[in-house]
Amino acid sequence: MSDIPTLGFIGLGVMGGGMCANAVRRHPKPLHAFDMNAQALRTQTDVGAVAAASVEDVARAAQVIFLSLPGGKQVRAVAAEIAAHAAKGTVVVDLSTTSVADARDVASLLADHGMVFADAPVARTRQAAVEGTLSIMVGADESVFARIEPLLRYMGSDVTLCGGIGCGQVVKLINNTLLFEQVAALAEMFVVAERAGVTREKLVEAARSVRVTVSLCATTGSRPWPPGCSLKRPSRWPTPSRIFPTPSNWPSRWGLSQGCQDWPPSITRRRSIRAWESDIFPPSWRWSTASSGDRRESRMQERELKYRVIADGLLFPEGPIAMNDGTVLVVEIKGGRLIRVQEDGSKTVVAELGGGPNGAAIGPDGACYVCNNGGFHWLTEDIFDTMGYMRPHGRAHDYTGGSIQRVDLGTGEVTTLYTHCDGVPINGPNDIAFDAQGDMWFTDHGKTYGRVMDTGAVYHAAADGSWIREAVFPVLTPNGVALSPDEKTLYVSETETGRLWRWTVAAGGQVLREPWPSPNGGVLHGHAKGYQRFDSMALEEEGNICVATLVTGGITVFSPEGEKLEYWQGPEPYCTNICFGGADRKTAYITVSGRGLLIAAEWPRAGLPLPHQRG
Repeated sequence: MSDIPTLGFIGLGVMGGGMCANAVRRHPKPLHAFDMNAQALRTQTDVGAVAAASVEDVARAAQVIFLSLPGGKQVRAVAAEIAAHAAKGTVVVDLSTTSVADARDVASLLADHGMVFADAPVARTRQAAVEGTLSIMVGADESVFARIEPLLRYMGSDVTLCGGIGCGQVVKLINNTLLFEQVAALAEMFVVAERAGVTREKLVEAARSVRVTVSLCATTGSRPWPPGCSLKRPSRWPTPSRIFPTPSNWPSRWGLSQGCQDWPPSITRRRSIRAWESDIFPPSWRWSTASSGDRRESRMQERELKYRVIADGLLFPEGPIAMNDGTVLVVEIKGGRLIRVQEDGSKTVVAELGGGPNGAAIGPDGACYVCNNGGFHWLTEDIFDTMGYMRPHGRAHDYTGGSIQRVDLGTGEVTTLYTHCDGVPINGPNDIAFDAQGDMWFTDHGKTYGRVMDTGAVYHAAADGSWIREAVFPVLTPNGVALSPDEKTLYVSETETGRLWRWTVAAGGQVLREPWPSPNGGVLHGHAKGYQRFDSMALEEEGNICVATLVTGGITVFSPEGEKLEYWQGPEPYCTNICFGGADRKTAYITVSGRGLLIAAEWPRAGLPLPHQRG
């Protein structure tokens, strides 16, 4: 750096203590240190650090601040305090191990205050921290890296720029995964060997002699699998977003299970030891059996969706409503608006809604009712042959809560009807449907932030804002909602599980619950094929359920009996919603959100006429 900065260091624990001490000894200007543990702070002042009384004191004194904290929650909290007190231009370097989402959210928060962020997680041991020989993996702009690299070399012997913000955490997670994979592979090989009659001692002896193979495993993470053995290897995003929410082109070599953001990763194996078609194992040890679900899927027809683009340039459209006059209403989640799309593709703004309008339906009074999720944080990338591909990534920094809104289609007037139910906030309402009585059913998908995911619910409420009740709880990321043609069955799709559930609806809108072990009182109606996520839905006239399907990007059709009938392949991973329109209701309007498109396709069967639908 051209001017030698004053340093700050927050977090003086097992790793932070050694790193801070090296920085104190090697940096020519003062280093202001803070930790809630008085003894840890005293250890640093003994080697020359300046003791700070608080995070605020470090923020006000230092130009470059290092963090070494337990996890993302603590990093977020400390970064928020730094943002409130540090000067513009301050550089914050996070040496902690967090999720990629945490790193990018903190970077965005600090950027809003004119500050710079780099994620720089460290690897190796406590002794390496003391000796200054850590491996440091950095995610930052090249110009930022050039400024902080000399400082990082106070603490590490290997300092690598891995890419932009978050890429340091990605490489750290890969490092951890490779280690775990090698341990898991060795454990599996012990089992294979012993079942085949090879003692553990002989296997270890043989493995020690095969130095080339062991070296290959250590450097690439590959395994000396026998022929025919492999792990599921998705090529890039969308890999399960709860592990590595970003980057979009993540070259994942392993299929990893949902629900894990950080080490230790939960590895999903596809029973990779399959006896490699030999007679070593008896039949009882073979694992390639087909479930009843697989047999039901074997009759599914896979078809290509032949479509035409009605409108483009939409800001992550959702909630399509085919109106009787030939226009289509959509909400823009990123744009925060309700849009009317004409048949020629021209667009007019009906209302400015703010937040994140997610789903919409026409109510008994002809108004449009909107589920507003409160807003997302957004990533825009050049992927899937699309410049500026959009996808949501955690909740918005200015998120204040979800709501149900009513829009007068004549005047554009917006009224907020619901933000809570019995004192419980509605966190992320997603999709909405009306019954013949004029009451609404809507899902609360909840929000995801850091390591926390809200538990969702389904609500039943009056269109005039006079009452609301919780109909189903708990539900994991509920998304689409619809009623059967006779309105005796409630359908709800779950995004992250890729499951479609159903409940019986009795008189008065009472939802009947199945006993435990149903996790939510519902009956599992269908599920995704492989790794897919479910979004919103629409019903056909005869009762088939058409579920917008993410990841592979298309529409999955289930029968009323739960048989998977068809999968229609769409243009990209974010096929988010579907509705039916046209004179015979055989035109499917589908939102293709990542590319900002509204498309139309001829459908082989008529859609269910919705109550209260008007022009």
